[in-house]
Amino acid sequence: MKVYLDDERDTPEGGTRVFWPDEAIELKESGQVLAFSLDHDLAKKTVAAVRNFG
Repeated sequence: MKVYLDDERDTPEGGTRVFWPDEAIELKESGQVLAFSLDHDLAKKTVAAVRNFG
């Protein structure tokens, strides 16, 4: 699965779009994520959550 964390861009075909870091983290923990694409201008709280990916 390819995960796209973005609030504006369209999701490329075959991708899974999420709007919040907790959604991306939940998918990461499923063990099925092959790649992430992260929005370049995430809000401060979003950036902090992404840093906690581990």
